[in-house]
Amino acid sequence: MWTLSGALWVPLDKTLKQISQLKCHLQCIEQLKSALSSVLSLKLPDYSEPFHLFCDIKDGHMTAVLSQKHGVAFRPLCYYSKKLDNVTLGLPPCVQSVVAAAEAVLASAEIVLFIKDLCTRHLLLWSGLVLV
Repeated sequence: MWTLSGALWVPLDKTLKQISQLKCHLQCIEQLKSALSSVLSLKLPDYSEPFHLFCDIKDGHMTAVLSQKHGVAFRPLCYYSKKLDNVTLGLPPCVQSVVAAAEAVLASAEIVLFIKDLCTRHLLLWSGLVLV
């Protein structure tokens, strides 16, 4: 399982607010435990290799995984999940994908960008939040 669906977190958040033990919530907790235990261990970034960012939108949530190639497969560096805001949800699906990709780039910026004393061909030049 590459990415965990952000929709799994919504019932858990409701559980914390209402302290109710509904069957739906317990099922989501078990699915989340299973998903987390089956995920490959996260890899540390290798700044001499290019980064790959995979992004998806499902049920109003964006999920993304930042990874690097390790042999013939991609190994995950970190996972991101976020509920899209109402304005974004009102846009066409193609625009939602662009917004989700932008959110994923901003979320991964701490790992991929702003590395002091390191200049490789894989890093982007940024000026604030605008690509140069």
